[in-house]
Amino acid sequence: MKKFIALLALLTALQSAQADILAEWTFETSRPVGNYGPGVWFTNITAEIGSGTASGYHSGTATYYPFPGNGSVCSFAVSNTWAVGDFFQFAVSTTGHQNIQISYDQVGNSKGPGTFFLAYSTNGSTFTKFGSDYAVAAGNWSPTIPTSVNSFSFNLNSIIAINDQSIIYFRVVDDSTVATGGGTVMAVGDDRIDNFLVSAQPVPEPSVMALAVLGGAFSTFGLKRKSLKS
Repeated sequence: MKKFIALLALLTALQSAQADILAEWTFETSRPVGNYGPGVWFTNITAEIGSGTASGYHSGTATYYPFPGNGSVCSFAVSNTWAVGDFFQFAVSTTGHQNIQISYDQVGNSKGPGTFFLAYSTNGSTFTKFGSDYAVAAGNWSPTIPTSVNSFSFNLNSIIAINDQSIIYFRVVDDSTVATGGGTVMAVGDDRIDNFLVSAQPVPEPSVMALAVLGGAFSTFGLKRKSLKS
């Protein structure tokens, strides 16, 4: 019995420890660039790894420009007219996966927006804020030397609603008129995002779940036998 339980624990641990990359945008291939009018989406930016689509939305006229990324040639950036509520969006399937993790790099110039938050949605229209606002530092990235100073990560294990879904939406949303360098965000203020990664663990296979149930039954049976003998 002890050997069986140990084997079951090992199988469960091995499966739960495995993490898959669902999608990652490095923007090295897509290199997003373009000028868009007020309220016009910039979309269909495909992930370099895995499968997913990135987009951008601004209430005002927006210029998307591939500034240098964090240790790479390109990032996803908007170089002007940031307003509260403007955002970067990333859509990805979580089918067959749970315990979603998000990470990315973000920076802006001293005149760009300094406060953002992460939000998620299961339908693309109703979004829920995850956690609190966070501050973005002012600065520039080197295309050759990466840094972890401007990196953010979010553990969404507790959000059951986004597990095993055909499509989930994540937004990185501007939430303040205060610039990274202080004062008010200006028309020439920019913000950049890079290396947006969505990873998750596979939903346990039915065979593992069956072993778990069987192991629990055997364990309960063993305890009952010991109780009867005593």
